[in-house]
Amino acid sequence: MSILTDSQSSLIRQFMASNDVPGVAVSMVRDGRIIHAGGVGCADMHTGRAAGADSLWPIASITKSFTAVLAMQLVEEGLLDLDAPVSDYLPGLVVVDQATTARLSMRRLLTHTTGLGRTGHQDRTREEAVNPFPTREALVAALHTALAQAPVGGRFSYSNESFVLAGRVIETVRDKPLEACLEEHIFKPLGMSRTVARFSQWRADADRALLYAGSGIGPYGSGIRHGDYEVVELVTDYQTFLSTGGIASTANDLARYQLASMDRDNS
Repeated sequence: MSILTDSQSSLIRQFMASNDVPGVAVSMVRDGRIIHAGGVGCADMHTGRAAGADSLWPIASITKSFTAVLAMQLVEEGLLDLDAPVSDYLPGLVVVDQATTARLSMRRLLTHTTGLGRTGHQDRTREEAVNPFPTREALVAALHTALAQAPVGGRFSYSNESFVLAGRVIETVRDKPLEACLEEHIFKPLGMSRTVARFSQWRADADRALLYAGSGIGPYGSGIRHGDYEVVELVTDYQTFLSTGGIASTANDLARYQLASMDRDNS
């Protein structure tokens, strides 16, 4: 393993200072292998536990790239047509209305061009005491209540609900839960042994990294302070929105994912 150069260390320190970040994990790749792995600062400010390349962090919307990989694997296997109506794979689907539904394709879902944008369904799972959409099936069934922000294909409009729908297509075509699809088709083949698809596994991990905010945390504040930071509280059960942001991983495992992406033809 190589040692960070002075300039690399300086860049990391500058990033941490300018963004008020208490800890980072670093894993660098070159020529098909990991050449540096380590951490700077703390993964847990309360205990002082150091951040490292195997510390487990929620990766938020980087998860969406994993969903796209699963979809493209199906395309390569001839099991999915990116431009076919999504309703071909989910009979009975209604999103907004029949005309909108007929124009929805996996390509539109993955490129945020469904016109749906923020439908409000995700906000309800975060804000209501009882999750009104405890399963992906329940959320997809409720998308007939969505209001489109734009015509399908009209413009880019970031949509987590669109990615839930994409995940539902994937697990329907594979005939197995999305958690199993991720494990069997990405995590295991790449040796991502520390990567998990449930926040409960992240919370139970002995080397998990806590999420912190200095200020302006809003509704995600836990009220627990570790020094100058408040602990960010994630939704307890995020499985409905797994395909949008439910993976937790490590710097080393993401480096393995990066290596496979860089060597796509042979991976």
